[in-house]
Amino acid sequence: LSLRDPAPAERAELVRRIVVELGRLERMVANTLDTSRLASGGESFPERVALDEIVAEMTEELREFAAECGVRVEVQMSHALTVHADREGVRTVVRNLLHNAIKASPKDGVVQVRGEADLHDVLLEVSDDGVGFAPKEAPRLFEQFYRVEGDGRGRMQGTGLGLYLVERLVTHAGGRVRAQSAGHGLGAVFTVRWPRPAEDRS
Repeated sequence: LSLRDPAPAERAELVRRIVVELGRLERMVANTLDTSRLASGGESFPERVALDEIVAEMTEELREFAAECGVRVEVQMSHALTVHADREGVRTVVRNLLHNAIKASPKDGVVQVRGEADLHDVLLEVSDDGVGFAPKEAPRLFEQFYRVEGDGRGRMQGTGLGLYLVERLVTHAGGRVRAQSAGHGLGAVFTVRWPRPAEDRS
């Protein structure tokens, strides 16, 4: 932009791309810092966290990225879904799951986010109709620096830290996470269970 004076329409498109790329860079830096904090035994601060509000916040944060990818995000969350966990940790988990699902999806694909609660846990499910993975790969997805091979669209590049952080943060909060896929090209489903606050278990 500083070297030339593009037409208004081209300038707007360039600015939009810059904003999207800065968002990706910000997520990469955040993941790297979170990994360092976990490795050094950094503190967490469990509290009552409204999961439905975090999902709405992260969906809005990734709105431009989803639009760039041509992916629609559909959310079905029960109201007043409260988990007992570190707030920033929950943000990181939801952000990474949504980001991965969007970049794995084809153009005109749909990412579905669903949340509900049972007596002891709050469940969050993020599913896509994208690249998927071989079922035998499921346990390895949460290894540090492990990455599923993409489909040539260039979106699957990353640090390999996102899902590693998801598993570490969820486990640290006393929850669990599971990855499922029927195979390459058949989409994926990631399911997280967080413990409910003790006062909500009635």
